[in-house]
Amino acid sequence: MPQSRAVDPGRLLVLLLSLVWLLARLPVGYEAAVVVPPRGVPALAAHHSTATVAALPCTQSEPPEAGYEDEPGVDSADSSDEPAAAAPVVPANRIGSDPLHTYNENLWRAIHVPQRAPRVHVAILDGPVRDDHPDLPPVVHIAPRERPADGSCGGEDCCPRALPAAASWHATRVAGLIAAVRENGIGLAGLAEVGELVSIDTRIDGAGGDLRLAAALHCAIAYRGADGAPLRVVNMSLGTQVPPRSNALREALQAASDAGLLLVASAGNSGADIARLPRWPASFNAEAMLTVEARRYDGALSKNSNSGFGTVDIGAPAPERDEGPPVCSTSVASAHAGSAGCAGDYAHFDRTSAAAAIVSGAAALVWRDPRYADCSAVQLRQVLLQTGRYCRYGTDPGQAPVCMLDLAFLGDPLSPAAGLCSRRASD
Repeated sequence: MPQSRAVDPGRLLVLLLSLVWLLARLPVGYEAAVVVPPRGVPALAAHHSTATVAALPCTQSEPPEAGYEDEPGVDSADSSDEPAAAAPVVPANRIGSDPLHTYNENLWRAIHVPQRAPRVHVAILDGPVRDDHPDLPPVVHIAPRERPADGSCGGEDCCPRALPAAASWHATRVAGLIAAVRENGIGLAGLAEVGELVSIDTRIDGAGGDLRLAAALHCAIAYRGADGAPLRVVNMSLGTQVPPRSNALREALQAASDAGLLLVASAGNSGADIARLPRWPASFNAEAMLTVEARRYDGALSKNSNSGFGTVDIGAPAPERDEGPPVCSTSVASAHAGSAGCAGDYAHFDRTSAAAAIVSGAAALVWRDPRYADCSAVQLRQVLLQTGRYCRYGTDPGQAPVCMLDLAFLGDPLSPAAGLCSRRASD
């Protein structure tokens, strides 16, 4: 007759302790997105995902550039120079992975689902993107002229094309996260394969910065690619708390939103509430605009990121180096040694500039999925908002939560998110 096996109390205790340890590591205070959509937009059931987001670690940094996200005196201190002790060094041959791959198999699978819809054109309003980077697609350069109220530019072309005298490391890193070339045997891969990558030179430091940004937005509205198609995504990883001198910037932002462009702005890096201390362009509220805060990989707000319920819309992973492995992206050539996996033509990129670039790339990627190809900018904005997770909630019950970007729905053939584009946003 077979004998029963006694349970080993010691083994049972080890299993219980292991379970307690795993439960303790789960993030606390965040939930999957359940967003109440605005009137006229169909509701989406909560979408739960196990995806977290990842980066290739790197320790290289550059001095700040005037007028951009890391400029002291405009909105933030420059990137931290503290070593990333918690970030493992990735061998150079691993840089061929996506910048968000190493710690996120689910997201990696989502962004590698073959997409059949046409590529969309994306603009970067920043300094000039590096024109000769071996890991970036061809870049169209535009140098906007400031325009009077009548938009005449003195009879000259308001948006002339011209190669820049010098590339911006900041703009080049934004470009890499959005559109670094895939399957080319070098470097890294951006979030999306884009149609045309348009670099619109936009310097906002000093007097008249709001007018220069307005001029750049008008160039984005007017742009048409070689295929005759307009831009779909406009990245603005820049900003200032200096109030606009006129209505020109507000009117340009509204015109761009009305023209069907998805505007993506960084929230800034002062640890401020920009719902109370406005920042431009991030604090401008438009139907087709997303203001982006920076998150850690566990979903918590990055320590220096601006925030503001009712003004900030979405978060994306771009931790500082003492918060987790930083994102690696394309950059200008540099003599800095960096880490083994992110040096030379590559460098780390963090904070809200990187977070906004990630959301811009995600938008371009989603538009390439046939289920979402016909989304308007307003509808695509809702898709990204309602498929997020790690949501932060304000004290006012009427405020929408701010959730972290999560692209896991792209790999789900039955995702209800596709229903958000099944009717016009104004229905």
